[in-house]
Amino acid sequence: AGPLAALQFLQQLSSAGSNFGASAYGSVGGSSSSGGTSGGGSGVVELIASVLLFVPGLTAVGALLALGTMSGAIFFHLTKLGIVVQDDGGTLFALAVVVWAGSAFLLFLYRRTLPVIGSRL
Repeated sequence: AGPLAALQFLQQLSSAGSNFGASAYGSVGGSSSSGGTSGGGSGVVELIASVLLFVPGLTAVGALLALGTMSGAIFFHLTKLGIVVQDDGGTLFALAVVVWAGSAFLLFLYRRTLPVIGSRL
């Protein structure tokens, strides 16, 4: 998958750390029974997408998963969270946009390897 996949992998690993603890997204993930917030799900999905980018034959699946996850992140930044979250200067938003663009590019490049529909694209 090359350098672009490696860049996405490193970015998603760095942002996944903040998503596991839900520190950046506050109560968007909902409340846990202990009174904290839960939001680790998106970090787990980002981690899975990052790993899939390097599995031969599953790069397109990883890109599609990353594209969907980042679309959700961008949507919530634009509608509920705001661009700047907890004085990060918009870093998480900018990283989501970069990963979204990279994922779209990888999905385009590897679209023919998608299970079921790839042969028709």
